[in-house]
This record gives sequence, structure tokens and C-alpha cells, in this order.
Amino acid sequence: MKQKLFFLFALLNLAFLANCSSSDDQLEQRPQPKTIEHLRKVTLSPDLKFGATALTAVVVSDPAQGNTEHNYLVVQDKIAKAAIVLELTNAVRYKVGEVVEINLEGATLQEVDGEKIVKNISGVNVKVTGEQLQVAPIAVDLSTLKKEVPYWGPILVVLDDLQVDTQDQTTWQGSRQVSDGIATAALEVRKEAQFADQPIVKKLATLAAIARMDEKGVRLMPRSLEDMTLKISELKEDFEQSSSSSYDVKSLLFRTGEWIIDGGITAATDADPKNGAQSIRLQGHVSNELRKGILSMNFDLDEPVQTLKIHHGIYPAKAEVNNENPTLLSVEISMDQGATYHSIGEIEVDTKSKELKVSEFKIEEHKQGKMRFRVVNISQPFENGNRPRVNIDDIIFGF
Repeated sequence: MKQKLFFLFALLNLAFLANCSSSDDQLEQRPQPKTIEHLRKVTLSPDLKFGATALTAVVVSDPAQGNTEHNYLVVQDKIAKAAIVLELTNAVRYKVGEVVEINLEGATLQEVDGEKIVKNISGVNVKVTGEQLQVAPIAVDLSTLKKEVPYWGPILVVLDDLQVDTQDQTTWQGSRQVSDGIATAALEVRKEAQFADQPIVKKLATLAAIARMDEKGVRLMPRSLEDMTLKISELKEDFEQSSSSSYDVKSLLFRTGEWIIDGGITAATDADPKNGAQSIRLQGHVSNELRKGILSMNFDLDEPVQTLKIHHGIYPAKAEVNNENPTLLSVEISMDQGATYHSIGEIEVDTKSKELKVSEFKIEEHKQGKMRFRVVNISQPFENGNRPRVNIDDIIFGF
């Protein structure tokens, strides 16, 4: 009997020791990554659980702005190109730039819709260190981003010169395509975002955003309206900043740059059609080299112009109003800093209207690079050699 009890006790003891050994092995096998970069390389498995860690990272998402999912916190390595989403089990109360120490003990790593997410982690295990670090976004193009973001994770990036497919929407809320001319990606603004109801634009000079992944590809999620630098879509010259009463050729500095008025003045009388305080009254003379009747830019626009609008009207003197010949302006473009020009169209000025009219010209799509414009009075002159006087105001360049 004693012998049977001894053997039974021995078997129980061996079973207990084996169980303890198995538990110890499981604990020893729990990954303990030291950096976000190491964390992203952990092999996923259904029974994966992390051991204790003390890795540090920087908060790059902005929970207060609302353009990340509820209880999601995006953190990025302080040095390496690596970031991860933490799905916290409690409220997210962190600020952009806060350095945090993360203890992953007991947490898991799962792939959700193509994106790796740390789950089952409490805010207690994500402690603010008191250090602040503003992470500089990685400058990248969309083609490169699509290749790298599966390895980098939800990293903070900046992209330049993007076209936005507004889908005829008036606000940022929703998902839409953006393009850099080569590749496209989705730009996403959640309805909970503080800036979701702000007016949308068709062009962005720069976009800073967290590059997220899902099964469809890259999602760009700006943190705030400040992350989206609007591209100037129009530039207006209103000819208000300088003045001259001499018809002889001269250069005047206006808001867009230096303009040459050859055979014209800045006109501010009650008779002159104008927007604002004054306009350019352009005349010209067939044989006076100081009065050719040309209004021209003495500078280039670096960005290709797509449309050009010119406001124009007749100076209401008897000779101009009763002129039987058409009053004509030639609108011309130069691609070589003003060395040569060619016409993109003509304007026939309405001699019976007291108001300024507007003419619009579309610039050929192949016109790329620096460009400048001029307006030439090509009207048939009167007997004295002077051409009809024309008022020109508000020239608007559309990009």
C-alpha cells in the first residue's frame, strides 16, 4: 500500500513539475521587443502575448482632433522609420510630441485589415515620460510611400503638390483620392474630426499626414487642418499699389511684381472704368517708341498658369466711344523671360459699355515652366497716330 502511494505521489509530482516547466517555457518565449522597429518584426501567431518591455516612442496622432479611431494611439520610433497603432482599453488622453514608455506585458499583436495593431493594452502601460519631441515628417512621394509603408507602419509623412478629387463635395469629411501626378492614395477625414466640416480645396501645396494601411492600400490621415497647406489657386493683380500720370514707358511695382507700362498711365478719374481706386489706361502711338501701348510683366510666374482672366473696358471719350473700327487687344505669352512672345488670343473691347468686362483664356496644357504675359493695344490708330484708350484692371492668373 505504501509502495502504491509512493508511486502515485511521484507521478503527481512529475506532472506538476512538467506543468511548471511548460509555463516557464511559455513565459520565456514571450517576445520583449526593445524598439518599435523590433515590434513590427515580431511574427504573428494566435497565441502571441508579449512579455514586459520598456520601449520608448513618440505620440504622432492627435486624439483631440478626432481623426483617428476611438482609443487608437499612433506612436513612432524616436529615430527609426517605424510606427505602430496601439488600441488602448481605456480613454486616450495623450498629446502630439509626448514621449511615452510602453510596457507590452500581456498585450497582443494582430493584423486588422492589413494593418498591424497592438491590442489588449491599457493606458496604465503607456506612461508619459515628460520628454517632448516633435517628429519631423518624412518627405516622400506616393509611389515610394506605397512600397515602404507596409514596413514603416503608420508613419508621419509629408507630400508636396497634390491634386484632390473633391467628388463634388464641399467639405473634407469622407474619403477621396489625391494624386501627385504619378500615383494616387486615399485621403481620409473621419466625421468625428474637428475639421471635417471645413471647406475642401482641389489643390494642396503640402500635406502632412499619418500614412495608414488597409486592404485597399494607403490611407493618408491628416491630424488637423494645419497639416494641409493650401495651394494658391489664383493670383490677382489689381494695379492699386503704384501710380504714374506719364504716358511714357516706365516700370511700376504692383502686388505681383514689377510691370512695364509702355504708353499708358494709372487712371483714377470718375470716367475711368475700374475695380477699386484705379486701373491702367493703355493707349499707345504708332511712331512713338516711348508709347507703344503695351502692358507687360517684368517677371516670371514659376508655376504654370492654366487660365488667365483680364478685366477691360473703353475709356469713355467721344473718339473712343464713336470709333467705327474695332478696339482690339492682343494677349500674349512668353516662355523665355520676355525675349519672344506669341498671341494666345484677342479681346474686342465693348465701346458701348460703361462697365468693365472680363475675358478668359485657357493656356495650352503643354505650356509648362516659367511664363509671363503682356497685353498689347493693336487697335487701328486715329489720324493723329494715337490708338484708342482702353482701361485694363484685375488680371487673374489661375493655377
